[in-house]
Amino acid sequence: MDKITLVVGSTRTGSFNQQLADVVRETVGNRAAVAQLDYTDVPFMNQDIEWPTPDAVARVRGELAASDGIWIVTPEYNGLMPALVKNLLDWMSRPMLEGSAATAVAEKPVVMSGAGGRQAAAGSLAECRRLCEFIKMDVAADPVGVAIGKGYGTGVLEVSDDDRARLAAQADALLAAMEGAGD
Repeated sequence: MDKITLVVGSTRTGSFNQQLADVVRETVGNRAAVAQLDYTDVPFMNQDIEWPTPDAVARVRGELAASDGIWIVTPEYNGLMPALVKNLLDWMSRPMLEGSAATAVAEKPVVMSGAGGRQAAAGSLAECRRLCEFIKMDVAADPVGVAIGKGYGTGVLEVSDDDRARLAAQADALLAAMEGAGD
């Protein structure tokens, strides 16, 4: 069975983006195995510590390299993606082995979604897409943003039927790209 790795850009317990990741998992259903990446122990990117590769970076690279597709679910902080996500992608853009050009994510199918304020994480998602394209990931579909709206008062992300339909289309596109990548 194909494997999708979820990269959630918020570590807050009960975060809106973790709730959105749970909806993503439901949306994918049994069409692929879905695992969430734990990358909170990855240090800040620093070429002084790139070789030998820190254990946490090697572990995360291995998990992403073994994945058939990646789904990034990211909040928006001050109009941009959080440092946690940017740092992970910076590390993943680097070679897996010293002297090699191969990375864990080049040509890897990816989609991105995010829950945010009135702009539905549009700034973060645009920045994330640009970075994923720059590091040669295969962006399989346009990003999907979900507005938090009333969730700010309740702590619960309400995902509309329209949002669910857009997430379903995103899942279909990612799964198709994963199938095409395996040819």
